[in-house]
Amino acid sequence: MPRIINLLSYHVAESIEKFIFENKLQPGDKIPSERELSQLYGMTRVTLRKGLQKLIDDGIIFNIPNNGYFVSFPRIRRRAESLFFPYDDDLLDIENYEQIEINASNISSKIIDQEYQNCGFEDIQIYSFIECMNKVPIAITCILVDQKIHRKYPKLFKGKKPKSLIQRQRTRVYHANNREMELLELTTNDSLFVVNESISDESGLIAVCESICVGTRMEMQLDINTDTYTSKD
Repeated sequence: MPRIINLLSYHVAESIEKFIFENKLQPGDKIPSERELSQLYGMTRVTLRKGLQKLIDDGIIFNIPNNGYFVSFPRIRRRAESLFFPYDDDLLDIENYEQIEINASNISSKIIDQEYQNCGFEDIQIYSFIECMNKVPIAITCILVDQKIHRKYPKLFKGKKPKSLIQRQRTRVYHANNREMELLELTTNDSLFVVNESISDESGLIAVCESICVGTRMEMQLDINTDTYTSKD
């Protein structure tokens, strides 16, 4: 009997995934309730929940307790060393990528590490924006640039990454505040991590960056042959 139930739950999972595709449900859209699905497929709640759990494990849907099941956001693949150079990332579908500028006074002072507050720049230019793929938020990013040095690289973060740059990067787990949860449209199933990066050239430090990334929507790829150093606190 357990084997039969297992096969039925796989069938239910495939049927629900087909339902999502045929009805063109988008990330964040709610799927029918357990009661409706149970009636639709003629299954007991026990078997149905096994199928739903398989879809959760596969990243197809997510559950909000007491609210139902929803279509998951797709996970975006990105190279760690190109996180702050999206236009130099061959894994990123740049045609569906966009940056939405946000108020730096509300965000940057909260997400940049204290050690970077006194970075020694004489003339600081701050860029703060939400990164989106297919209109879905995947990160809040803030970049502090030494304006004097930035003139040396006028399109530093809008084109190919200069090979002469030295990057130092570290990651840590992060817990969002209410404002960040709103901007990133987070659910209770989402997890976050923060990437801090310092960027230097032969003259010294030229930029510091920080990105609050939605780990359940983004997959980072680390390359062995890279100047980027990554560590965990």
